[in-house]
Amino acid sequence: MWLIGALAALLYGAAPAYAPAAWAVAGGALALGWIGPALNLPQAALDLSPFAHPPRTPRAQPALL
Repeated sequence: MWLIGALAALLYGAAPAYAPAAWAVAGGALALGWIGPALNLPQAALDLSPFAHPPRTPRAQPALL
């Protein structure tokens, strides 16, 4: 996600007319995550999407008071 935001800022600073192209990058990443498995794309291609790497969360149950 940070990479897509940085790309949008770079495009806006360098060429404001091309800043909406950052939406194409974000849409492509989402489409890769949704449609990629249906197209049987290799895992290396699916790993290009930043949405394919969710953060790890603790699995232990929190102690209740």
